[in-house]
Amino acid sequence: MRTVSRVLAAAATAVLVPCLAAALPAASAANAAAGTTPTAHTGIAPVAGGARYLAYVRGTTTHKSYVPGDETTGTLHVLTATGKRLDLGPIMPRPGFSLVDATLIETSFSGPTENLKWWDLAKGTHGSATGAASEWAVGAAPDGWLLTTKVGGGHVIYQHFGGKRTDLGRPLPAGVGYSAVTGASGFVAYGDNDENGNGEIVFAPWAHPTKHTVLQKPKGQENSCSAVDVHWAACGLSDLTHSPLALIRVSDGKQVRTTNRCRFEFPALFGNHAAWVNPGSKGCPRGTVEMLDSHGHLTVSTRHGYNWYFRVGALGRFVTTNKAQTELLGLRTANGTPKVLARA
Repeated sequence: MRTVSRVLAAAATAVLVPCLAAALPAASAANAAAGTTPTAHTGIAPVAGGARYLAYVRGTTTHKSYVPGDETTGTLHVLTATGKRLDLGPIMPRPGFSLVDATLIETSFSGPTENLKWWDLAKGTHGSATGAASEWAVGAAPDGWLLTTKVGGGHVIYQHFGGKRTDLGRPLPAGVGYSAVTGASGFVAYGDNDENGNGEIVFAPWAHPTKHTVLQKPKGQENSCSAVDVHWAACGLSDLTHSPLALIRVSDGKQVRTTNRCRFEFPALFGNHAAWVNPGSKGCPRGTVEMLDSHGHLTVSTRHGYNWYFRVGALGRFVTTNKAQTELLGLRTANGTPKVLARA
């Protein structure tokens, strides 16, 4: 089973914090050895999004990239579809984020215990919770969040803001290791092969969360679904020599794939598009936006300079930053003019 930071895949920050953290102290050591004082600058990063809200973090860094949670400062903000901006205060160390409907959650581990903050953005209420050592949150849900047990093949549990818990059962057969991701329409559980996974992908709608629709039958492969929107889920599949990206329709399991040779990293979803920024590999242009639509059309931006570390789908756009992380940028098409949504 993946850690909570990987499970909250809609928040790219949560995935990248542990990856980049190991490299950051080396930069500090180099500055100390040279007897220089690093220059601090303000960075910005999108961390979660939905149709009505975009959550982002702004903070100070002395490194080339601003990674929320690895820096000494950082504050959480929300931009609404009506243009209103909310300041939600300082972030926790090494946080993970997830946003579904009007529910935003932030998670952070302190030893074996998970700390969680939640906000109902529509009602303006908020609270906190401490998880059991045997459980972790996998994502936000309407008026609460989902939990799973840390033992592979365990149950999914819905917890309401008020503390009431509902056992949603096992989305995959007993003993099958899986991860899960939540989104606008429901949650997807996928047999990820980290702990006896079988490649199966199932979907459960929020209206009937114990009713599981099989989107892909077991294939004995490792999958990694990163986002769920109203009609589609974005999943990386490893049943070919090159792992394809698939848009999977949650109503019937129809798959729209790309076999693009360029690497993708945890695509974001908005509408019927999966989108990501090319990290650069196999001669592919680093820093370009790529988008796959539900008809199988893949478009690549001619503009470079987007930041591949951070991306979410929010407010009907693909949201990332410029390379310097000084601007939060929203795109409706790969080659569209980016709209500046916030500045560092």
